[in-house]
Amino acid sequence: MSGSVSSRPSDVVSALLVDASKGARVTIARHLNVYPMPLLERLVAVGCRVRPLGKAKRYCDVSPALRRLGVDVDAWPVPPAGLFVVEERTAYLRSLSAMTIGHEIAHAIDCALGDGVYRSGYDPEIRAAFASARPFVTPYAACGLDGISRSAFAPTRMCSTTQTRRGRRRRASVFAS
Repeated sequence: MSGSVSSRPSDVVSALLVDASKGARVTIARHLNVYPMPLLERLVAVGCRVRPLGKAKRYCDVSPALRRLGVDVDAWPVPPAGLFVVEERTAYLRSLSAMTIGHEIAHAIDCALGDGVYRSGYDPEIRAAFASARPFVTPYAACGLDGISRSAFAPTRMCSTTQTRRGRRRRASVFAS
């Protein structure tokens, strides 16, 4: 970890967050606390950031890469709750739900482990595991290497609701094997 950021959890979380209101900071920090500190320190060391979108902000308003490429994800029929832009190493969050934060941080982890590109895209062990897999945790995990990595890296226990039967069943199925 660079010498400019201490290993105190609050300092590491502060180093990850960009333009976050106090409320967003508290919510995101609560969800980041499920990750091991060395992993969060790695995210900071490689320049990953988390930026919640303010009210009425569009992804292309805050992402230079999306603006440059002319990608208007806000115009999609169902705009994403979060978006990780690899080129910027930034997770943009429209939603502050545990699932969205966990999913986008999983993208950041994959990028950090790949030193700026998704490790899941080139690691032969991850590629072989995906190619031989038959059951998947979620349909998203089955759609591609990045999907399986998101499902593997996200702290699914923390992302599933604990207050519903569906959440309990989902957690049970995720950790059944």
